[in-house]
Amino acid sequence: MHRRLRIDRSPTTGRIRPRPTALIVAALAGAALAALAGMALAKTKPTVSTAHNASLGRTILVDGRGLSVYTLSGETTHHLKCTKAKGCFAFWPPDTVKSSKTKLSLPAGVKGKLTLLHRDGFSQLVLSGHPLYRYAPDGSVKGHAFGEAIVSFGGTWHTVKESAAKKQTVTTTTTTTTTTMPTNPYGY
Repeated sequence: MHRRLRIDRSPTTGRIRPRPTALIVAALAGAALAALAGMALAKTKPTVSTAHNASLGRTILVDGRGLSVYTLSGETTHHLKCTKAKGCFAFWPPDTVKSSKTKLSLPAGVKGKLTLLHRDGFSQLVLSGHPLYRYAPDGSVKGHAFGEAIVSFGGTWHTVKESAAKKQTVTTTTTTTTTTMPTNPYGY
């Protein structure tokens, strides 16, 4: 059995007019979409952020849980020094995201590009070509940075400093020395 579509026409103009129930349904659908979008935006956290570290006396990069992140000097995505096979991950677990479709975002004051490195079945965060790690002895305590300046696995580990727009001004002083010689080499 087919239902016949009922069309409402304006008695004065003869134009088709929307039914009141259709307007209510459209308004509710729009409100629901706006609420869902608002919830999605509220749940979006930066992939990494910054925090002031009192023991280091500077602002550093931290992961989504507020834990310090590190890079290994001399390591890039094309030259990996820290690998699972070398036992590095036991001390320096890679800073990862759950999905390779995660929207990556850097906080203000941090220069570079945040990307992902797909390795060993996970997606590791990479800042300007340098893979990011955490230090296992830091535990899950925010503010610990016990891995700063440790030399291991072919390089030195460092927290990532905030590279804020507050650039330090370097003043260079140039001294010019002029030596004068008498015209007569014998001095008379």
